[in-house]
Amino acid sequence: PPLRLAADADTTGWLAKDAGGCGGWHIRRAADAVGHDATPLRYWQREVSGSAMSATFVANGRDAVLLGHNEQIVRALGTRPFVYCGVCGPVAVPAAVAREVSAAVRAVAAAFGLRGLGSLDYLLDGERVSVLEVNPRPPASLALYPDAGGIGVLHAHLRACLHDELPAAPPPEAGVGGSEIVWAPRPLRLGEAAAAALAAWPGTHDLPHAGTRFEAGDPLCSVTTRGPDAASVKIGLARQREAVLQQLETIR
Repeated sequence: PPLRLAADADTTGWLAKDAGGCGGWHIRRAADAVGHDATPLRYWQREVSGSAMSATFVANGRDAVLLGHNEQIVRALGTRPFVYCGVCGPVAVPAAVAREVSAAVRAVAAAFGLRGLGSLDYLLDGERVSVLEVNPRPPASLALYPDAGGIGVLHAHLRACLHDELPAAPPPEAGVGGSEIVWAPRPLRLGEAAAAALAAWPGTHDLPHAGTRFEAGDPLCSVTTRGPDAASVKIGLARQREAVLQQLETIR
């Protein structure tokens, strides 16, 4: 989508973003961002329609191998309309989309000398691809590809960084995995019983220590599940999330 590096009087249809931001916390509609959290790294991007997607890849400084495509879970949290809440993948995309995204990943990896794990964020509207940005670092979606190249995703990352080796193109995955962040619904202090119950709950990760204090909207933990497709995975993640929150209400 079109970019601007300076503000314009007409903010209609534009988003304000921060080049140093992550997780979507920094993205606001331009009309709501005037004079708010301004940084020297702010830029403006035209808002376009489409589903939030990403492509996970491994690069060796000259080329890249695509591990898979993912559906991102993006929601509004408070005054922030585009917060990253989770990811599902790998998911199937039309062949034309797969070719276009793969070409974009390989071109960017070569142009910027990217190495190791990374992800390319894009919007998908039918078969129209709108590339948004590249994250030149191990992304959250790496957990969806534990056996990348038959050597493991972190081994693939290290070999690409240290030895210029790219993993073999992965075979189609059996099923879809997913992870989602659980946000604290209110200010709370996690007691020992609640922390122990969270740790024992199947599919919970990024676990907090007993005694940790949270404000409403702070990330509390994450949940994971698997299913035959992205729709079933999202349903499973929602159930996991609600079960964790219900547990917090009954155990202190």
